[in-house]
Parts: sequence; C-alpha cells; structure tokens
Amino acid sequence: MKKYTFLLVIMALGLLSCGDDDKPVVPELDKLTQVICTKEADVVFFAYINYTNDDKIASIDFVDGKNIPFIYVDKKITMMNPEEGVERIEYILGGLVVTDKSVMKKNAFDGKIYTSDNYKYQYNGSSLTGASRTMTWPKEGEEGYESQTFEKEETYAWENSNVVLFTQDKKRIEYKYGTALTPSNFPWRVIPSFNPVGFDAFSPINLLYGNRSRNLPESATYYSLSGEDDTTAKYTYHFTTTGDYITGMTIQEQTNSTDKIAKQTTYEYKFIYSK
Repeated sequence: MKKYTFLLVIMALGLLSCGDDDKPVVPELDKLTQVICTKEADVVFFAYINYTNDDKIASIDFVDGKNIPFIYVDKKITMMNPEEGVERIEYILGGLVVTDKSVMKKNAFDGKIYTSDNYKYQYNGSSLTGASRTMTWPKEGEEGYESQTFEKEETYAWENSNVVLFTQDKKRIEYKYGTALTPSNFPWRVIPSFNPVGFDAFSPINLLYGNRSRNLPESATYYSLSGEDDTTAKYTYHFTTTGDYITGMTIQEQTNSTDKIAKQTTYEYKFIYSK
C-alpha cells in the first residue's frame, strides 16, 4: 500500500491552501464516499460522505434520513445536528489538528443554546495523547449553570507509532497490530469508545486528530479495573484490500461477564471510494 503523510491527506481534504506556485505535486487519492455496516444481515448504518468542489467534507448523509452538514469559518468546523439532542459540534483547528471541541445543546428550561461539553486536546508533536473535558448543565429551577472538569477524560498511549491503549477513568481498551500499514485515505483511528464498531471509528473527521496508528489493528480488548464491572470484550479485525484501498472489513466481537452468557457478534463493513 502507498503510504502518504498526514500533511498530504489534509491538503487533499482542502484544509490547507497554497498558491499555484508553491503547491507541491500530490498523488491524487480517491476519497472515502460510502461506509456500509451490517450485523447479521441487518444494516447498522449506511453513510454517504459528500464533498465540496475544493474537497472539504460537505455533509454526511445516512440512509435513515439523518443529514449532517458541515460549515467552515476560518479555523472552525461546525457539524450541524450530528445526533439527537445535540444542536451542533464545533471543532477548532490549531495548525493541522483539532485542539478544541464543543458540544452545543439547547437548555430545556429557557431554550437557549449552551456548551454542554468542551474538550481540550493534548498532543506530543502530532500524536494525540489525551483530552480534558468540562461538563456543563443548567441549574434546575433557577438561572445559571453548574460545571465539572475532568483533566484526564481521555488518555492515549503510543508504542511503535501505534495507539496501544486508550483509557477513561477505570476503563481500558488495548489494541494489538499487524504489519499492514494504514492507508492514508482510510480514516480509521482509535476513538474514545469501548465499543469501537460505529461510524465514528471511520469518520473523515478523524483525519484532523493528527497522527493515526501506523499499522492496521488485529485485535482490541476491553476491560475495567472497577470491581463493579467484570465485563470484558474482544474485537478481532480482518481487512479486505483492493489495490491500495481497504474495501472491506470484518469485526468479530465477543463479550463476557459473570452474570451473562458469552455473546458473539459479527460486523461486516464495505468501503467505497471515488475521485
């Protein structure tokens, strides 16, 4: 597989601009335009990724009717109506990476829009190492808001250019990798989730979080250090490639706990690209 630098990916997405005289020769990459996920023949999600004429993300449309438009103003990218109960999500870019993310919701008491969650990201060079989170909520029955800050909401540990551990409080998910390289136009990354099977793991917005893992994952294992939760889960990855592109993937999920029967689930993914 051809491996291009993160800088070239960002340029391909149109997030950097330069004049014709100093613009380098960049190999043209096909962009990811469709992601389809099924679970035991049932569609989990079917997403179309649309682009502007200058190769920025214009919108992400799901076949269930959900539409997420993107708005660009200077160094701010806004996703409108990304999920139920959320008015918008705002990303602030510092250089080539997201440094700040704000989740905006409507106050149920007065109808005003406020920031319910604010994330501030930390990097070592261009590698994401962690994030703090400030949660804010309206006071019930009176004006004003209350808030609480978690300094280590997200923590990422790197080894051999791969994220090998994501932690949040007492929860852990460990990743193991093979030798195959992650294609530069395949936007998979280790996301802040302990059930990494949803669309967020493949959203093109992932390309704005700096370096991604150099290699493709072989497995991920979730567990908790809390004595109140003995659930474990293992995710095994298998990829299908066509030329330089990943066109298919299977994730086999196996969950276990003392009070539940072990459960196995298979997720099938299809990836489609276009110019």
